[in-house]
Amino acid sequence: MHQFEGILKYADGVVVLRNELAYELAPEKLMLAQKWMIQTANMSAVPIYLQSQVMESMVTQNLGAARLEAQDVSVAVLDGADGFILSHETSIG
Repeated sequence: MHQFEGILKYADGVVVLRNELAYELAPEKLMLAQKWMIQTANMSAVPIYLQSQVMESMVTQNLGAARLEAQDVSVAVLDGADGFILSHETSIG
């Protein structure tokens, strides 16, 4: 059993800090890790939220990036993420 799976039985919810994962994992493994964490949390009936760099294009006004981020959000929702925590995006407006 992975450490994440063992912790889930004690957790009320999970927040995945995507920018922290980017420091720990290679880019090609980042989305796979996110999908695995969402799936594992869903199987344990624990809500899971994604934070950091969710809609960063709201700050930079890059329309190409906005489409990619919208796709990223929709894929996470289809994977089973319960929600998103926006911080930098909403503080700038």
